[in-house]
Amino acid sequence: MDSFTESRRHVWERLTEIVGRIESAGLRALSREELDELGRLYRQASSHLAQARTERRDPRLIEYLNQLVGKAHAHIYRRGRERALRPVRLFFQEVPRAFRRRAPFLLISTLLSVGVAAGAYRLVRTNEEWAGQLGFGGLSDVMDEFAAQKGPPGRYFADTQEMMGAAGMSTFLWTHNLTIGLMAFTAGIMLGAGTIYLLVSNGIMLGVFLGVAANRGCELAAWGVIAPHGVTELSAIFACGGAGLMIGYALVDPKDLTRRDALVIAARDAGLLMLGIAPMFLVAGFIEGTLSPLSVSIWGPAVARIAFGAGVAAVVLTWAFFGDFLFLRKRAEPPVATPW
Repeated sequence: MDSFTESRRHVWERLTEIVGRIESAGLRALSREELDELGRLYRQASSHLAQARTERRDPRLIEYLNQLVGKAHAHIYRRGRERALRPVRLFFQEVPRAFRRRAPFLLISTLLSVGVAAGAYRLVRTNEEWAGQLGFGGLSDVMDEFAAQKGPPGRYFADTQEMMGAAGMSTFLWTHNLTIGLMAFTAGIMLGAGTIYLLVSNGIMLGVFLGVAANRGCELAAWGVIAPHGVTELSAIFACGGAGLMIGYALVDPKDLTRRDALVIAARDAGLLMLGIAPMFLVAGFIEGTLSPLSVSIWGPAVARIAFGAGVAAVVLTWAFFGDFLFLRKRAEPPVATPW
């Protein structure tokens, strides 16, 4: 290996590594520092290519550098061309990557809500007066009426659907739940305290509802009431909480960034999460307004409704976290052959 190649090879190998990451995960997978490094390495490699051509060096080296610089140029200057496909890229590439990047916040939000729900459930099972103390005493009367009917879970929503109509009920529930989700997200600006309050409140309501139902021996039916739409709906609420916690954490601990810069970075990913959450609420609202009130055929038993809800949530969450692998996974390009 000659001195020209030996002294510059580290630049080419690093540029090859970054280009490979872009081809597999896109430009958004790079940090701000790596984007700056990409531009710097591209300019260096371009200069090395020009020098190699001028000095009539090994044709294999010139071909290698020509391919490497060409790939880097295509990734750096193709952004305008990608905008034509932005809606597809947004929902099947950028949103899933944001969900994976911010998975720790989503997990914290989920564990907080589920933990509070479990605590409220245990308190109500021990003494139902806790339902009133926790602010949801009205659920006892609702569950008394539901248990007395001894009907299928769908009867819980039937009267409301009959009054509002399926379309009207679905639209109302979508906008209502989305509003709650947006509140959990925007409340993160209060250093995360507002988001935590809303997550705790939602967890208490869920735990009280299930606890009151269990006290009346109809816990399975209560799960049948919730499950068709609720698993997806709750997942969306937990994700909204995660987005809010991101905002709060950026303000509390910006690390080596200014709070403004940390907030901008967190808000960018939080915005992508919210774009992905909106259709989750739409799916949940449609199911709750049209399918949850049904009691016919196999849709009547609680077990079937629980299985349906779990299946829908599995599909939605698979898209949210892995949509880019399922729909936009690019065929890997052969690596540039090195001349050494």
